[in-house]
Amino acid sequence: MHGIDQKGIAYKYQKLTNIQEIHIKRGSWIGHGKIIMPGVTIGKYSISGANCVINRDIPEYSVAVGAPAKVIKQWNSKLNKWTNYGKNYE
Repeated sequence: MHGIDQKGIAYKYQKLTNIQEIHIKRGSWIGHGKIIMPGVTIGKYSISGANCVINRDIPEYSVAVGAPAKVIKQWNSKLNKWTNYGKNYE
C-alpha cells in the first residue's frame, strides 16, 4: 500500500495509504506465503491456503484458497462435516 503519487521518489519511500487493522480470529490457520489486505477479518477457526491473497473477509469455520481468495468449503455443524460453499463449488 505504498503511495505512487510522487514522481522521482522511489515508491518504497512514499507515504503508505489505506492503513487499516487486520483481524485474525481465534483458531484460524494461516497458510504459508499469504498476503492479507488492509481491513480484512479472518473468521474464527477458518483455514486459508498457502500463497493466497485475502482481499475480503473470510467467514468463520470456512476454507479459502486462491488469488484472490475464495471460500470453497464451510463447516456444517448439522452434518458435522465440511460442505461445498457457494454456486461455483456445488
